[in-house]
Amino acid sequence: MSLDLRKILANEEDLQDVAYWPGAVRYKNTVPACQFVTAIGPLKGTDLFLDISARDSFDEKLSHSIFRFADARAGELRSERDVTILEGFQRDGYPFDAILLLGAACHGLYETVNQELNRCTVAALPIARWEFTGNENPDDVAMIRHYGADTLNWKRTPDRPIALVRSRNENREPITRGNKKPYYVRESSIIDDLLELPEDETSFVEAENFLGQHIRIVVRARKFAIAFGDRQVYAKKVKFGAEQFVVAKADIESWVHDFLTRGLPTPRM
Repeated sequence: MSLDLRKILANEEDLQDVAYWPGAVRYKNTVPACQFVTAIGPLKGTDLFLDISARDSFDEKLSHSIFRFADARAGELRSERDVTILEGFQRDGYPFDAILLLGAACHGLYETVNQELNRCTVAALPIARWEFTGNENPDDVAMIRHYGADTLNWKRTPDRPIALVRSRNENREPITRGNKKPYYVRESSIIDDLLELPEDETSFVEAENFLGQHIRIVVRARKFAIAFGDRQVYAKKVKFGAEQFVVAKADIESWVHDFLTRGLPTPRM
């Protein structure tokens, strides 16, 4: 790797070598409300750098584990790819089971420092697998990180699912009745929409989880009837089959949470 990290990052706060990863350096960025710590270093046998950052929660052991995990699977990394998810990550004491890798279009970390370093850097963030699908674009990533996964906080317990949702409620005023295009919504908002859903032929809530599974929920006989859908290749809309699940009002919150964080259960009526 021809880039000299120490030279490029010479003006960064408390710049020092990283003992546990050859060629890596660590630095801080202190602001009034918090402190960011970053470790950045080369991935062996590639032209890529891995950037690992945390806010008020940096742990050298977790950082080392991320370096090793990403390095072992370096063949799956591409700096030009917006999002890559490496599943199967583990570190004692942490709830994360995957690593989210962001390309330059998503992170822009060194855009004003060094264009070449920015281009060949991949940002690595520990996550729960269900927090991202792996198909997001840069705008999606920014939205999810802002309203859902606080990816720079390593002390967090992942508990804020966010999903793409489309809905219609005939009881609402026309301007707020529904949306034709899916938009990102927190789990709590999905539950609120469901509890307000009237029992008619045109009101519904549709949602997509991290596995790309789609559901359409309507009210039938004061219970929630749920159909499974699948977007066909090259199709713009999701096609839904017959309703396969019936869920009582008292159980809908836990059912939706499981759908967003685990996936669909075995169909039953």
